[in-house]
Amino acid sequence: MTGRVSDGIIAPNALALVRRAPNTVRERRIMEKKSALRRITDKLYGGIDLTWPKLILYAAGTAVLTAVLLTVPVFKGTSFARMGETLEAWIFFAVIVMANCKKPLESALKTFVFFLISQPLIYLLQVPFSWQGWGLFRYYKSSGSSLRSSRFPPLISVGTSKKGTG
Repeated sequence: MTGRVSDGIIAPNALALVRRAPNTVRERRIMEKKSALRRITDKLYGGIDLTWPKLILYAAGTAVLTAVLLTVPVFKGTSFARMGETLEAWIFFAVIVMANCKKPLESALKTFVFFLISQPLIYLLQVPFSWQGWGLFRYYKSSGSSLRSSRFPPLISVGTSKKGTG
């Protein structure tokens, strides 16, 4: 027979719904670790009031971290050095920016500014330590101007005329 809670009688099956408190020290430590991880993720994804100055500091910090990982010889040949070649880390950084914005337009603008600051700053921080020096900015070579390339002939010849016709 089950009674009402207001009568002071608890249904027998209601005890199964009550969450059991951790009994052992090990169980308490596991609960504390989960709660610490949960606190970190809650703060990281939506718990930061990401103002424009904080965004600029975040972009500069990620650029410095990336430049250090790309220039320090200890990290050469490791997955840390691949941070400059792959998109996974940058998608993670962008998701943090997007998760801490309140409106879609704000999210788009802050993500754009984040990449606008962090990417060139990585190159600027690498210049003193690179064997290429300022030539690092010419990493993506182009042959001449973007309109005239030796690989592709021009579609329209500007300034040339055919004489003798007519």
